[in-house]
Amino acid sequence: MTPSNDASDHRLLRYLMGELSPADKDRMEARLAEDTNMRARLDRLRALHHTMKVPERRFETGFAVRVMDRVRQADPVPAFDRMLQTVFLRLAVVVLLMITGVGGYNLATHDDASASTVEAVLGLPDVTLTAAAHDTLVPSDE
Repeated sequence: MTPSNDASDHRLLRYLMGELSPADKDRMEARLAEDTNMRARLDRLRALHHTMKVPERRFETGFAVRVMDRVRQADPVPAFDRMLQTVFLRLAVVVLLMITGVGGYNLATHDDASASTVEAVLGLPDVTLTAAAHDTLVPSDE
């Protein structure tokens, strides 16, 4: 938009809002009668002005209270999500019980007294170089 269009659009907007003096209003109407481009710009401004008018909205008394009551009554977790939570919680309990059972079994059956409790619970073998060499190089007496 050129500066002259800016100025004429400003005058068109003032014309649309009824802010022009009677003499300026007469000159604007005479120019609008002659200039089709200016009439088109006035129509666009009129449509924009109409679009920009926001009607005042009023809510009835107690609207916010009713909305908040409905929010409180709404189910915060859908049924499918609740079912998934239940399944995964049960699965987690089963896995923890299995880990505890295997760890307890390993601790009870571990025969190396020099091993730490963690090694015994996890069932880790003795992995020193001496033990590794002994297991692989020396045949067992079985």
